[in-house]
Order: sequence, then C-alpha cells, then structure tokens
Amino acid sequence: MFQTSRYQAPNKEFFDTNDKIRFYTGLSSIEVLMLVFENVSSHVTRQTQSLNRFLEFIVVLRNLRLIAPLQDLVYQFVV
Repeated sequence: MFQTSRYQAPNKEFFDTNDKIRFYTGLSSIEVLMLVFENVSSHVTRQTQSLNRFLEFIVVLRNLRLIAPLQDLVYQFVV
C-alpha cells in the first residue's frame, strides 16, 4: 500500500553546469557558488536535520532567485 520514495534531493553533482547554477541561484559559476558558500557557511547555524549545509544554502538562494513557494521546496527537497 505505502511505498518508500526513491527520490533523492539534489546534491552538489546536480549543479554541474553554469546554466543550472545561474538559473537556480543567480550566480555565474560553480567557482562563485562555492566561494560564497565557503564564506557564509561558517556564520550560519543549521536549521534542519534532513538537509546538509550546502543544500540549505541552495534552498535559500533558490528561494531568493525564483521566489519559490515554501511547499514547492518541501516537495523538491523531501523535508
């Protein structure tokens, strides 16, 4: 009756092209994304136990860029 989901939330490998990075975050490349992440990640406390620090960062950037509804993020990142 109930099945376990095989869905996996995006990870660093999902952001393999500059086009994806630009679309989801507004940043120009993986180098810029990682530079910003490295600079801000140590100043932010984790809010969720189901997403790692990088995915939390992506969710924030994605939400700012796409103004995605919170429920959409819940479905996409399985939180």
